[in-house]
Amino acid sequence: MMERGESEKKVFEKMEMKLEKELFDKIDEVLMEAKWSTKKMCVGVVIACIVGFVIIKLV
Repeated sequence: MMERGESEKKVFEKMEMKLEKELFDKIDEVLMEAKWSTKKMCVGVVIACIVGFVIIKLV
């Protein structure tokens, strides 16, 4: 009986570790996506400012 409990505990720990790894991988993926979106937005703002500045100078 004790042996079965230990076996179940090991299986549970393996499953828990796998789920934690998957969760952390997903969190990393979402963070990388957010960083990329932020960078794209910043580049867009800079380009818009440059275009606006050029238009103001031309007018």
